[in-house]
Amino acid sequence: MAVDKLDKKALENDFKGHNSFLFDMDGTIIQSEPIHALALQIILKDVGLNLKLSTLENDFIGLPDPDVYRRVFKEGHYGPILSKTVSSEDEFIDIKNKVISEIIENIPSIEFQKLLIPGLADFLKEIKANKLFLGLVSASEEPIIHLILEKAKILDLFDIVTPRLKNKPNKPDPFPYVSTMDQLGASPEKTIIFEDSESGLKAANSSGAGKVIKVKWKLKDNDFYSNSFL
Repeated sequence: MAVDKLDKKALENDFKGHNSFLFDMDGTIIQSEPIHALALQIILKDVGLNLKLSTLENDFIGLPDPDVYRRVFKEGHYGPILSKTVSSEDEFIDIKNKVISEIIENIPSIEFQKLLIPGLADFLKEIKANKLFLGLVSASEEPIIHLILEKAKILDLFDIVTPRLKNKPNKPDPFPYVSTMDQLGASPEKTIIFEDSESGLKAANSSGAGKVIKVKWKLKDNDFYSNSFL
C-alpha cells in the first residue's frame, strides 16, 4: 500500500485495529532531502567540489550521514578531496548539523509548512486524540530531528523519537523499529510503519510490524531551491 497524503479518516478504515504508528522523517513526513542536499553542497563547495543540488539529492537520498561521509570523503565518490577542512566523520556531522540548522532557521514558517506531507498535523492529532502510540524513527541526528519537529509544531505529539543510533544497528537493520516498539510497549502486529526509502522499507518489513505503508509524494512547489531565504 502506498500513500501520497495522510487522511485521518483512514484511522477508521484502512488502519482500524492498529494502536501504534511509527513514522520515518526525511522523505516521509517532510521533504527534507532538498535541505540535506543544500547543506552538503555548501560543505563540498568549501572543499573544492561544485556539484548540482539535484545530483546530491539523487545520490544520497535516504542515506545516513556516516554513509555520506564515507562515500564522499573516504571513497572519493566525486573524486579526491585535497582539503583537510573535514577530517573525520564526527566533524562532518557537526558541520552539516550547523549548516542545516541555519538553513531551517531561515525558512519562513509558511514556506516550511509546504515541506510537510499533506494532512500531517490533523492525522497526528487524531492519533493522539484516540490515545494511540505515536513514534518517530529516523536516521537523522537528534538535534536536527528536534529542530525540524519543533519548526513543524508537532514535536509534542510524539511519544518517542528514535534518532540515528551510535554503536547499534541502524536502518536497513530492523533494530531501530523493534527497539522503538519495545520502548513503547507496542505490539508489532498492531503497529503501522510509514516509510519512503529503500533502506527504511527494508527495516520496516523486517521488524514484524503488522502493516508497512510506503509514502511517495513530491513537493508541489518545485522552486524550493530558488527561494531567497536559501
